[in-house]
Amino acid sequence: MKTILSGIKIILVLILSASAFGQCGVERTQTKDLKDDISAIHFTAKPMTVAALRKIPAPAKWGNSIPRLDSEKQVYEVDAQIIGYKYESTGDRDYHVVLSTVGKPSETMILEIPHPDCAPKAYKEIFANLRAFIDGLGPHPTPKFVTLKVPVHVKATGVAFFDKLHGQTGVAPSGIELHPALSLKKE
Repeated sequence: MKTILSGIKIILVLILSASAFGQCGVERTQTKDLKDDISAIHFTAKPMTVAALRKIPAPAKWGNSIPRLDSEKQVYEVDAQIIGYKYESTGDRDYHVVLSTVGKPSETMILEIPHPDCAPKAYKEIFANLRAFIDGLGPHPTPKFVTLKVPVHVKATGVAFFDKLHGQTGVAPSGIELHPALSLKKE
């Protein structure tokens, strides 16, 4: 019995270590985490709605190695509500946050907050603070999606990014996201 318990402890340590020291993504990681050439990004936030962002068409080509698209060279600010979130324990360790139009919980899109260890030095503290903001909304993020009992009204700012559609919770029809998030403020 003692041997079985020791074996279980070792397996748990390995699982926790793998998630604690996981990778920084597998698809377009350089673009998602601002590790590519960001000099072409317009960092002055353009006001936009969740509904309008959802209408921006998806790129014609998808692939893990495509460079930053012209449509991904803009920072947007949306007036939205956070309806839920989760921690992506496999793959990239991002906080996956679902935004919706205020009063329209079915009109959603995703906002992602990278793990600070995956960020360039200039963004580590920003991502850590944004994750702390999400931590303060309710239960600590886990791989199971948390739906907030009362959505949180925010101004959310982030860089436009197109992700492949793969059944993500809250995904916009085109796969557009704010990835990475750059600011979250309660309204």
